[in-house]
Amino acid sequence: MKKILLSLTPIVFFMCFILFGVCSCKYDWQKPAIKVKHSPIIATSSEQVTYTVTVLSTGDSPASVELFIGTALVQTFNNVTKGQTYSFTGGPYPNHEKGTIAYRATITSDDNDSETRGYYYFAITDNNYDWINPNIPARYTGSHNIKEDIVFHHASDYSSFSNFVDDVGDKVWDVYGEQEYIEAPDFFDNFNFYIYRNQAQAIGCGQVHGNCNTDMPWRDVDAILHVAEFGDCARIADRTFTAEGPSTQSFLHESGHAVFGLSDEYDGNTAYFMPAVEPNIWPHETIGLAEQITKGRDPKKVWRFTTNQGGWWGIHDKDVKTVMMQGWVGEPWGKEASERVIWYFSQF
Repeated sequence: MKKILLSLTPIVFFMCFILFGVCSCKYDWQKPAIKVKHSPIIATSSEQVTYTVTVLSTGDSPASVELFIGTALVQTFNNVTKGQTYSFTGGPYPNHEKGTIAYRATITSDDNDSETRGYYYFAITDNNYDWINPNIPARYTGSHNIKEDIVFHHASDYSSFSNFVDDVGDKVWDVYGEQEYIEAPDFFDNFNFYIYRNQAQAIGCGQVHGNCNTDMPWRDVDAILHVAEFGDCARIADRTFTAEGPSTQSFLHESGHAVFGLSDEYDGNTAYFMPAVEPNIWPHETIGLAEQITKGRDPKKVWRFTTNQGGWWGIHDKDVKTVMMQGWVGEPWGKEASERVIWYFSQF
């Protein structure tokens, strides 16, 4: 993981409790705030692209949003409303084939508070999805040394590359972009997303193409998507995981392992481990009890959720399905896993 100072813009008001130097935070929007996306996540030179702005807050007065493609103002949305989305469709972009499109959006309130999101860059390919490199930027926000670079790979059972591209868009916008904490723009903007043209294998916990290390020595996480239904897994050591492209469950759960370094929270045949910092489970009850007491929580919440591997303890509610128990979008991380996710983002 690249470790840089996370810059929290004034639009995000954090209520934090300092625990071992880690912030356990919830955010609230006090000033104008937006997030913006594009679809398809990479486009051929014959496709149009839809840009969508979601208004998170207008602050204390009415506000407007300006959308820029490159340096050109292409659309102004006046009197925007919190919680609403506003869209503009542009292109096709044949003159940008084998290049990129950059876009940003700015929200400004009547009392001159404002926020800008972007520039974000994505590739324009030819009609066969060929680009100047086999690693195609799907949403690029900054250089490799200050961002977390997540690369999507496709397995051989995809019937078309366009279906794979569609699934990547779903994973980025409808999974990460809608999940607790990750969806916060200051957190989400720490990611660069790429699509790799060369084919991977989904055997085991995934095997990337042989040229991958040469083409992308800077990458951090490899996500290998496939169509067939089978048990997915992740390797923590090299941050590689597999997931079904058309489904969201395994993708979010395995991301919990490979991206955030979380351990499983279910009772089953799996390899439990305790993360070194802000662990979500413990191999000994005494560790969990000590943490709860230190953090001013009820130590009675600690329970032995499995007897496998000598027994493991946690505080997650057995009647509430968490991401590391199951993995559907919208399910909670749980208190301990949330602290791990927040710690992860604090490293930027």
